[in-house]
Amino acid sequence: MGLYLKLKNCFSEDLSHLKSKIEELENIDLPSFVTQKPYLEEDIKKCQNLKKYDNVLLIGNGGSVNGAKAFYGALPSKKKFEFITTMEPDFLNDISARYSKDNTLVLAVSKSGTTVGVIEALMFFLNRDFKVAVITSQEGTLYEIAKKKGLDIMVHPPVGGRFASGTICGLAPALLMGADIDLLENGFRNAFEKYSPKAGLNENLAKYLSCILYILEKKGKHDVFMPVYSYRMSHFLPIIIQLMHESFGKNNLGQSFFGDIAPESQHHTNQRFFGGRKNICALFIHVLSQDDSSEEVFIPDELKDIAFKGSNLDILKGVPYEKALEFEYTGTFEDAVNKKFPVLDLSVDKVDEKSLGEMMGFWQYVAVYSSVLRGVNPYDQPQVEDSKKISFQKRKDFKSQ
Repeated sequence: MGLYLKLKNCFSEDLSHLKSKIEELENIDLPSFVTQKPYLEEDIKKCQNLKKYDNVLLIGNGGSVNGAKAFYGALPSKKKFEFITTMEPDFLNDISARYSKDNTLVLAVSKSGTTVGVIEALMFFLNRDFKVAVITSQEGTLYEIAKKKGLDIMVHPPVGGRFASGTICGLAPALLMGADIDLLENGFRNAFEKYSPKAGLNENLAKYLSCILYILEKKGKHDVFMPVYSYRMSHFLPIIIQLMHESFGKNNLGQSFFGDIAPESQHHTNQRFFGGRKNICALFIHVLSQDDSSEEVFIPDELKDIAFKGSNLDILKGVPYEKALEFEYTGTFEDAVNKKFPVLDLSVDKVDEKSLGEMMGFWQYVAVYSSVLRGVNPYDQPQVEDSKKISFQKRKDFKSQ
């Protein structure tokens, strides 16, 4: 398995002017997502016992659900998952009406155990007698709720939520989906070794991409457009965006990342990319090998002579669907290069558990290195916490009226 990066119109590839900063990257402490044991064996056994449920309602916010979303979108699943990230009553009522409590597991995830929205949504389903399990630290409100109600508890290790996809937080949902979590974990371990602080810049793609993005920001490229030419890999967008924004969008620094599945994005956001402000670069993501590389476009004989773009429909006949997607990608990529936009391209060999683990571990390290380059703490999120305090105070004010 491999990740590959190519650049066009960025700048000279000589990064010698960043020597002191690159040396700083080499000397950082190993992150907790590398050093902490990802799960307890007893918790994996608990999760195995929960596989009898055909439906899973996963309650959480940010890193508590985004890793699982990526795995669910990228891998075939034997279960039906719904991701509950709001306490909106119409949404909760719609979900509860569509799923039988006899065949549905509600899984609430919060590292701190004090995320208000998670507890509020959890109470909705607890009061309707759904089967409930939790993933949380061994302290906090969610843990106390679970103990008093006799719920299954799986222990969230001391790893920040957005970096927890390789822990029980992401691996338990993956196991419920039917994924091979040994292969997933192996992918994470490969990433942690390949992209570790001691790995040199030339061998460390996570460091290199972080430096490229850092320099592009210095050159005024404050927006990063990410078209993902893979339906399965497009589900990584929320966790990538969270890792980038929450880790180094601080002290008036950091880029804005946005994207969509492509070629769909060509029909709307290409207009912004090519026609809008020039404070932008592109980071294409695509897969080199589809599982199905043989299926071809078939045009029935009675349709082949219909006029189509200066030719007729027969021009499409026999083109493999894999090639058609490749042509959409290369068309936009080459257009961006020709118009002198800074363009980065990240490709992955194929989509499977091992590649997904490595992809996730790769982006976790990009978030850490990008933060260090900007001189900010990769692991805090002060503005997120400030907003939570205000919203909780609103609840207290309402109760006191």
